Amino acid sequence: MKSKASFLECLKTTPIIQVACQKTGISRATYYRWRKEDEKFKTKSDSSLKEGTYLINDMAESQLISLIKEKNMTAIIFWLKHHHKDYSENRMYLSIPDQEKLTNSINAMDIKGIYNFILNKMSKGEISKSTASSLISIINRNYPNGVQSSRQKEITDELKKLAKFIDECRTESPLVNQSPNETN
Repeated sequence: MKSKASFLECLKTTPIIQVACQKTGISRATYYRWRKEDEKFKTKSDSSLKEGTYLINDMAESQLISLIKEKNMTAIIFWLKHHHKDYSENRMYLSIPDQEKLTNSINAMDIKGIYNFILNKMSKGEISKSTASSLISIINRNYPNGVQSSRQKEITDELKKLAKFIDECRTESPLVNQSPNETN
């Protein structure tokens, strides 16, 4: 029992199974056997691992902030790309309902729905211009030969208009009330 308790304490400061095993003198096989046989230990080890991960995350963030204060440009760029939506070019943060709405529009190839969704999110600042462009790329990647339907030409033309509109928005501020159809 002492080994389990010391292992769990070690895991709280060193959230790496192999290292915690080495520090406490147990084998990985023993650790996984304990997890399999002892549900209480499994729950505690998951909790200890999570606590250790939070500790390391806090330490890493603290070091990153120290580097930012020292004007380390790499640290500054990293922070902005991961914590500020205006600098995170390829990240999309969409809620589950928004993901479902977008997926349903794409599946139905409701181009106007896709336009409205992208423009609405971009105008509110919820997605960047490059993210909007990425959405177009995703659609084009999923339909490389165009859309096979009775509306193929209409859909392909609408996708081209949307791509053009997004490209224009990269060099200008987006016009909140302007639709892609008004850019021609």
